[in-house]
Amino acid sequence: MKRIVPVIITIILISLVACSPTQVATPTPAPTAVSIQLSWINEYSSSVFHTAVRNGHFAEQGLEVNLIEAGFNDAGFIDPIQAVLNGEAEFALSNSASLIEARAAGQPVVAIASVLQRSPLAVISLPESGITRPQDLAGHTVSVADGGARAVYETLLLTQNIAASTVNTVARTSFGIEPLINGEVDAMVAWIINEGVAVEEAGFDPQFILMSDYGVDTYDFVVFTTETMIAEHPETVRGVVTAVREGAQDVVDNPAQSIENTLTYNSELVQAEQLRRLEATIPLMNVPGHQLGGMDAEVWQFTHDFLVERGILTEPVDVSEVYTLEFLPNDAA
Repeated sequence: MKRIVPVIITIILISLVACSPTQVATPTPAPTAVSIQLSWINEYSSSVFHTAVRNGHFAEQGLEVNLIEAGFNDAGFIDPIQAVLNGEAEFALSNSASLIEARAAGQPVVAIASVLQRSPLAVISLPESGITRPQDLAGHTVSVADGGARAVYETLLLTQNIAASTVNTVARTSFGIEPLINGEVDAMVAWIINEGVAVEEAGFDPQFILMSDYGVDTYDFVVFTTETMIAEHPETVRGVVTAVREGAQDVVDNPAQSIENTLTYNSELVQAEQLRRLEATIPLMNVPGHQLGGMDAEVWQFTHDFLVERGILTEPVDVSEVYTLEFLPNDAA
Protein backbone atom coordinates (compact mmCIF):
# COMPACT_ATOMS: atom_id res chain seq x y z
CA MET A 1 0.00 0.00 0.00
CA LYS A 2 2.89 2.34 0.76
CA ARG A 3 4.18 1.87 -2.79
CA ILE A 4 0.76 2.50 -4.34
CA VAL A 5 0.26 5.95 -2.78
CA PRO A 6 3.35 7.60 -4.35
CA VAL A 7 2.43 6.10 -7.70
CA ILE A 8 -1.08 7.51 -7.48
CA ILE A 9 0.23 10.93 -6.52
CA THR A 10 2.65 10.90 -9.43
CA ILE A 11 -0.12 9.97 -11.86
CA ILE A 12 -2.31 12.79 -10.51
CA LEU A 13 0.49 15.36 -10.89
CA ILE A 14 1.24 14.25 -14.42
CA SER A 15 -2.47 14.51 -15.25
CA LEU A 16 -2.70 18.01 -13.82
CA VAL A 17 0.32 19.14 -15.81
CA ALA A 18 -1.09 17.59 -18.97
CA CYS A 19 -4.45 19.29 -18.46
CA SER A 20 -3.00 22.73 -17.69
CA PRO A 21 -3.04 25.21 -20.60
CA THR A 22 0.37 25.82 -22.08
CA GLN A 23 1.64 29.28 -21.13
CA VAL A 24 3.69 30.51 -24.06
CA ALA A 25 4.77 34.15 -23.92
CA THR A 26 4.05 36.02 -27.16
CA PRO A 27 7.04 38.20 -27.96
CA THR A 28 6.31 41.86 -28.61
CA PRO A 29 7.41 42.67 -32.15
CA ALA A 30 10.26 45.11 -32.34
CA PRO A 31 9.22 48.56 -33.58
CA THR A 32 9.98 49.42 -37.17
CA ALA A 33 12.66 52.10 -37.36
CA VAL A 34 12.03 54.90 -39.86
CA SER A 35 13.58 58.30 -40.43
CA ILE A 36 11.69 61.43 -41.42
CA GLN A 37 13.64 64.27 -43.00
CA LEU A 38 12.10 67.57 -41.97
CA SER A 39 12.02 70.49 -44.39
CA TRP A 40 13.57 73.00 -41.98
CA ILE A 41 15.09 73.25 -38.52
CA ASN A 42 13.29 72.04 -35.40
CA GLU A 43 10.75 74.81 -34.81
CA TYR A 44 7.00 75.45 -34.84
CA SER A 45 6.68 74.29 -38.47
CA SER A 46 7.62 70.74 -37.40
CA SER A 47 5.54 70.73 -34.23
CA VAL A 48 3.13 68.13 -35.65
CA PHE A 49 5.99 65.65 -35.87
CA HIS A 50 7.51 66.53 -32.51
CA THR A 51 4.08 66.08 -30.94
CA ALA A 52 3.37 62.80 -32.74
CA VAL A 53 6.63 61.43 -31.30
CA ARG A 54 6.29 62.84 -27.80
CA ASN A 55 2.61 61.88 -27.47
CA GLY A 56 3.33 58.31 -28.54
CA HIS A 57 1.38 58.24 -31.81
CA PHE A 58 4.23 56.78 -33.85
CA ALA A 59 4.89 54.21 -31.11
CA GLU A 60 1.20 53.21 -31.21
CA GLN A 61 1.72 52.39 -34.89
CA GLY A 62 4.74 50.21 -34.07
CA LEU A 63 7.18 52.82 -35.35
CA GLU A 64 10.37 54.16 -33.86
CA VAL A 65 10.89 57.48 -35.60
CA ASN A 66 14.05 59.49 -36.03
CA LEU A 67 13.34 63.11 -36.99
CA ILE A 68 16.18 64.61 -39.03
CA GLU A 69 16.58 68.37 -38.84
CA ALA A 70 16.97 70.26 -42.11
CA GLY A 71 18.35 73.68 -42.90
CA PHE A 72 21.97 73.97 -44.01
CA ASN A 73 25.07 71.89 -43.46
CA ASP A 74 28.65 72.07 -44.77
CA ALA A 75 27.43 70.97 -48.21
CA GLY A 76 24.72 73.63 -48.37
CA PHE A 77 20.94 73.36 -48.19
CA ILE A 78 19.62 69.96 -47.14
CA ASP A 79 17.25 68.87 -49.91
CA PRO A 80 14.54 66.58 -48.46
CA ILE A 81 13.84 64.98 -51.84
CA GLN A 82 17.47 64.02 -52.33
CA ALA A 83 17.64 62.76 -48.75
CA VAL A 84 14.88 60.25 -49.52
CA LEU A 85 16.24 59.30 -52.93
CA ASN A 86 19.69 58.77 -51.40
CA GLY A 87 18.27 56.48 -48.72
CA GLU A 88 19.08 58.83 -45.85
CA ALA A 89 15.40 58.86 -44.82
CA GLU A 90 12.31 56.85 -45.72
CA PHE A 91 9.97 59.84 -45.45
CA ALA A 92 10.37 63.61 -45.75
CA LEU A 93 8.58 66.93 -46.16
CA SER A 94 8.54 69.10 -49.25
CA ASN A 95 5.99 71.05 -51.26
CA SER A 96 3.68 70.12 -54.11
CA ALA A 97 5.55 72.10 -56.77
CA SER A 98 8.91 70.52 -55.93
CA LEU A 99 7.42 67.03 -55.92
CA ILE A 100 5.83 67.56 -59.32
CA GLU A 101 9.14 68.82 -60.68
CA ALA A 102 10.86 65.76 -59.21
CA ARG A 103 8.39 63.42 -60.93
CA ALA A 104 8.95 65.28 -64.18
CA ALA A 105 12.66 64.53 -63.74
CA GLY A 106 11.90 60.80 -63.35
CA GLN A 107 12.28 60.65 -59.58
CA PRO A 108 9.83 58.14 -58.00
CA VAL A 109 8.56 60.26 -55.10
CA VAL A 110 4.92 60.13 -54.00
CA ALA A 111 3.03 62.46 -51.62
CA ILE A 112 0.99 60.68 -48.95
CA ALA A 113 -0.43 63.54 -46.81
CA SER A 114 -0.34 67.32 -46.46
CA VAL A 115 0.11 68.96 -43.07
CA LEU A 116 -1.38 72.24 -44.33
CA GLN A 117 -4.62 72.46 -46.27
CA ARG A 118 -3.96 75.99 -47.51
CA SER A 119 -0.77 77.75 -48.50
CA PRO A 120 0.60 80.39 -46.10
CA LEU A 121 1.96 82.47 -49.00
CA ALA A 122 0.53 85.97 -49.16
CA VAL A 123 1.16 89.53 -50.24
CA ILE A 124 1.87 91.39 -46.98
CA SER A 125 1.51 95.16 -46.73
CA LEU A 126 0.92 97.91 -44.19
CA PRO A 127 -2.36 99.88 -43.95
CA GLU A 128 -0.90 103.10 -45.36
CA SER A 129 -0.26 101.37 -48.70
CA GLY A 130 -3.98 100.95 -49.29
CA ILE A 131 -3.40 97.45 -50.66
CA THR A 132 -6.36 95.29 -49.69
CA ARG A 133 -6.95 93.32 -52.91
CA PRO A 134 -4.76 92.17 -55.81
CA GLN A 135 -5.90 95.01 -58.09
CA ASP A 136 -4.45 97.50 -55.59
CA LEU A 137 -0.93 96.28 -56.39
CA ALA A 138 -0.84 98.40 -59.55
CA GLY A 139 1.48 101.36 -59.10
CA HIS A 140 3.18 99.86 -56.04
CA THR A 141 6.55 98.22 -55.38
CA VAL A 142 6.36 94.56 -54.39
CA SER A 143 9.32 92.41 -53.38
CA VAL A 144 9.25 88.67 -54.09
CA ALA A 145 11.91 85.99 -53.98
CA ASP A 146 12.89 84.35 -57.24
CA GLY A 147 11.77 80.78 -57.82
CA GLY A 148 8.53 79.22 -56.68
CA ALA A 149 7.24 82.27 -54.80
CA ARG A 150 7.63 84.47 -57.86
CA ALA A 151 5.88 81.90 -60.05
CA VAL A 152 2.91 81.84 -57.68
CA TYR A 153 2.84 85.64 -57.46
CA GLU A 154 2.91 86.02 -61.24
CA THR A 155 0.11 83.48 -61.49
CA LEU A 156 -1.94 85.63 -59.09
CA LEU A 157 -1.42 88.66 -61.35
CA LEU A 158 -2.37 86.61 -64.39
CA THR A 159 -5.53 85.11 -62.91
CA GLN A 160 -6.62 88.54 -61.61
CA ASN A 161 -6.06 90.18 -65.03
CA ILE A 162 -3.37 92.49 -63.64
CA ALA A 163 -0.75 93.54 -66.19
CA ALA A 164 2.67 92.76 -64.75
CA SER A 165 3.96 96.02 -66.22
CA THR A 166 1.69 98.00 -63.88
CA VAL A 167 3.43 96.64 -60.78
CA ASN A 168 7.04 97.43 -59.84
CA THR A 169 8.13 93.94 -58.86
CA VAL A 170 11.62 93.74 -57.35
CA ALA A 171 13.72 90.80 -56.19
CA ARG A 172 13.56 90.05 -52.51
CA THR A 173 17.17 90.06 -51.37
CA SER A 174 16.52 89.95 -47.64
CA PHE A 175 14.46 87.36 -45.85
CA GLY A 176 13.70 89.75 -43.03
CA ILE A 177 10.80 92.18 -42.79
CA GLU A 178 12.93 95.35 -42.72
CA PRO A 179 12.30 96.42 -46.36
CA LEU A 180 8.57 96.48 -45.65
CA ILE A 181 8.53 98.16 -42.25
CA ASN A 182 11.23 100.64 -43.34
CA GLY A 183 9.15 101.72 -46.34
CA GLU A 184 11.59 100.47 -48.98
CA VAL A 185 8.77 98.45 -50.57
CA ASP A 186 5.00 98.74 -50.39
CA ALA A 187 4.41 95.01 -50.07
CA MET A 188 6.29 91.73 -49.90
CA VAL A 189 5.38 88.18 -50.87
CA ALA A 190 5.97 86.03 -47.80
CA TRP A 191 4.37 83.60 -45.36
CA ILE A 192 1.75 84.90 -42.96
CA ILE A 193 2.80 82.30 -40.38
CA ASN A 194 6.34 83.60 -40.19
CA GLU A 195 6.98 87.05 -41.66
CA GLY A 196 3.36 88.05 -41.08
CA VAL A 197 3.71 87.32 -37.37
CA ALA A 198 7.09 89.08 -37.29
CA VAL A 199 5.49 92.25 -38.67
CA GLU A 200 2.92 92.14 -35.87
CA GLU A 201 5.67 91.58 -33.29
CA ALA A 202 7.41 94.69 -34.63
CA GLY A 203 4.34 96.71 -33.68
CA PHE A 204 2.65 97.01 -37.07
CA ASP A 205 -0.79 95.94 -38.30
CA PRO A 206 -0.15 93.91 -41.46
CA GLN A 207 -2.69 93.38 -44.21
CA PHE A 208 -2.73 90.08 -46.03
CA ILE A 209 -3.76 89.08 -49.53
CA LEU A 210 -3.70 85.32 -49.12
CA MET A 211 -2.98 83.63 -52.45
CA SER A 212 -5.39 80.79 -51.73
CA ASP A 213 -8.26 83.24 -51.23
CA TYR A 214 -7.96 83.90 -54.98
CA GLY A 215 -7.69 80.29 -56.08
CA VAL A 216 -3.89 80.31 -56.29
CA ASP A 217 -3.18 77.46 -53.92
CA THR A 218 -0.41 74.92 -53.50
CA TYR A 219 0.56 72.47 -50.78
CA ASP A 220 3.40 73.14 -48.37
CA PHE A 221 4.67 70.67 -45.74
CA VAL A 222 3.74 67.63 -47.82
CA VAL A 223 4.75 64.25 -46.40
CA PHE A 224 6.17 62.00 -49.12
CA THR A 225 8.00 58.75 -49.66
CA THR A 226 8.95 56.56 -52.61
CA GLU A 227 7.06 54.18 -54.86
CA THR A 228 9.17 51.33 -53.47
CA MET A 229 8.25 52.09 -49.86
CA ILE A 230 4.56 52.18 -50.77
CA ALA A 231 4.76 48.91 -52.69
CA GLU A 232 6.87 46.98 -50.19
CA HIS A 233 5.89 48.47 -46.82
CA PRO A 234 2.33 49.79 -47.09
CA GLU A 235 1.57 49.28 -43.39
CA THR A 236 4.55 51.41 -42.43
CA VAL A 237 3.31 54.15 -44.75
CA ARG A 238 -0.17 53.88 -43.29
CA GLY A 239 1.25 54.08 -39.78
CA VAL A 240 3.19 57.26 -40.59
CA VAL A 241 0.11 58.94 -42.09
CA THR A 242 -2.05 57.92 -39.12
CA ALA A 243 0.49 59.18 -36.58
CA VAL A 244 0.94 62.48 -38.43
CA ARG A 245 -2.80 63.08 -38.53
CA GLU A 246 -3.09 62.30 -34.81
CA GLY A 247 -0.17 64.63 -34.09
CA ALA A 248 -1.91 67.35 -36.11
CA GLN A 249 -5.08 66.88 -34.07
CA ASP A 250 -3.09 67.27 -30.86
CA VAL A 251 -1.56 70.50 -32.19
CA VAL A 252 -5.02 71.87 -32.99
CA ASP A 253 -6.34 70.84 -29.57
CA ASN A 254 -3.39 72.07 -27.52
CA PRO A 255 -0.92 74.33 -29.33
CA ALA A 256 0.81 75.41 -26.11
CA GLN A 257 1.66 71.83 -25.19
CA SER A 258 2.77 71.19 -28.75
CA ILE A 259 5.30 74.00 -28.52
CA GLU A 260 6.53 72.47 -25.27
CA ASN A 261 7.18 69.32 -27.30
CA THR A 262 9.04 71.34 -29.92
CA LEU A 263 11.21 72.98 -27.27
CA THR A 264 12.51 69.54 -26.28
CA TYR A 265 14.05 69.36 -29.75
CA ASN A 266 15.40 72.92 -29.76
CA SER A 267 15.80 74.64 -26.40
CA GLU A 268 17.10 77.86 -28.02
CA LEU A 269 13.66 78.78 -29.33
CA VAL A 270 11.65 81.60 -27.75
CA GLN A 271 8.49 79.90 -26.54
CA ALA A 272 6.10 82.84 -26.97
CA GLU A 273 7.31 83.56 -30.50
CA GLN A 274 6.95 79.92 -31.51
CA LEU A 275 3.45 79.72 -30.06
CA ARG A 276 2.32 82.81 -32.00
CA ARG A 277 3.56 81.26 -35.24
CA LEU A 278 1.93 77.92 -34.52
CA GLU A 279 -1.38 79.62 -33.68
CA ALA A 280 -1.17 81.44 -37.03
CA THR A 281 -0.55 78.08 -38.73
CA ILE A 282 -3.46 76.17 -37.24
CA PRO A 283 -6.20 77.89 -39.33
CA LEU A 284 -4.35 76.74 -42.47
CA MET A 285 -4.06 73.23 -41.07
CA ASN A 286 -7.55 72.83 -39.64
CA VAL A 287 -9.78 74.11 -42.44
CA PRO A 288 -13.57 73.60 -42.40
CA GLY A 289 -14.59 71.03 -44.99
CA HIS A 290 -11.11 69.49 -45.05
CA GLN A 291 -9.75 66.65 -42.97
CA LEU A 292 -6.38 66.88 -41.26
CA GLY A 293 -3.69 65.56 -43.59
CA GLY A 294 -6.00 65.50 -46.59
CA MET A 295 -5.19 66.42 -50.16
CA ASP A 296 -7.36 67.72 -52.98
CA ALA A 297 -6.88 66.66 -56.60
CA GLU A 298 -7.78 70.18 -57.78
CA VAL A 299 -4.90 71.74 -55.83
CA TRP A 300 -2.45 69.24 -57.30
CA GLN A 301 -3.77 69.87 -60.80
CA PHE A 302 -3.63 73.65 -60.35
CA THR A 303 -0.03 73.44 -59.14
CA HIS A 304 0.91 71.30 -62.13
CA ASP A 305 -0.84 73.61 -64.59
CA PHE A 306 0.80 76.80 -63.35
CA LEU A 307 4.22 75.11 -63.50
CA VAL A 308 3.55 74.29 -67.14
CA GLU A 309 2.15 77.74 -67.93
CA ARG A 310 5.12 79.48 -66.30
CA GLY A 311 7.55 77.31 -68.27
CA ILE A 312 8.96 75.68 -65.14
CA LEU A 313 7.84 72.33 -66.56
CA THR A 314 8.70 71.91 -70.22
CA GLU A 315 6.32 68.97 -70.58
CA PRO A 316 3.21 68.02 -68.59
CA VAL A 317 3.27 64.96 -66.34
CA ASP A 318 0.56 62.64 -65.07
CA VAL A 319 -0.16 64.52 -61.86
CA SER A 320 -2.17 61.60 -60.45
CA GLU A 321 1.10 59.71 -60.03
CA VAL A 322 2.61 62.43 -57.83
CA TYR A 323 0.33 61.74 -54.87
CA THR A 324 -1.86 59.00 -53.42
CA LEU A 325 -4.93 59.11 -51.20
CA GLU A 326 -4.62 55.41 -50.41
CA PHE A 327 -3.45 55.90 -46.83
CA LEU A 328 -5.92 58.63 -45.88
CA PRO A 329 -9.44 58.00 -44.58
CA ASN A 330 -12.10 58.15 -47.26
CA ASP A 331 -13.23 61.55 -45.99
CA ALA A 332 -9.72 63.03 -45.78
CA ALA A 333 -9.36 63.82 -49.49
